[in-house]
Amino acid sequence: MEQWNVGAKGPEFVFSTAQRILIAGRAIWFYFGKILWPANLAFIYPRWHIDPRATWQWLFPAGVVIVIGILWILRSRIGRGPLAAVLFFVGTLFRRWFCERLPDAVFVRRGSLPVSRRDRI
Repeated sequence: MEQWNVGAKGPEFVFSTAQRILIAGRAIWFYFGKILWPANLAFIYPRWHIDPRATWQWLFPAGVVIVIGILWILRSRIGRGPLAAVLFFVGTLFRRWFCERLPDAVFVRRGSLPVSRRDRI
């Protein structure tokens, strides 16, 4: 979306797989924090300095995996609602990313909404 609608192209927008994982983990916690405490909201936020060699930055994606794992383990005690809520939150943040990378394998585009292949037949 950013490449075509906003024009975000160039070397400053080329990320390795490790950098993309770090950005994704940090974005989840960033938006979760803004939901809990919506202070200092801005239209454009300062750019994060992403460095895969910095071990503290791996705490963000690891935290996401740990929270989802804990909710999966506790789903029989606390129900599936909290796990569903977290997965829905993460899924809505990255829906466009998944649809852009898996269009042939999973989705067929009809307008702007993805439709599964079995609905085509």
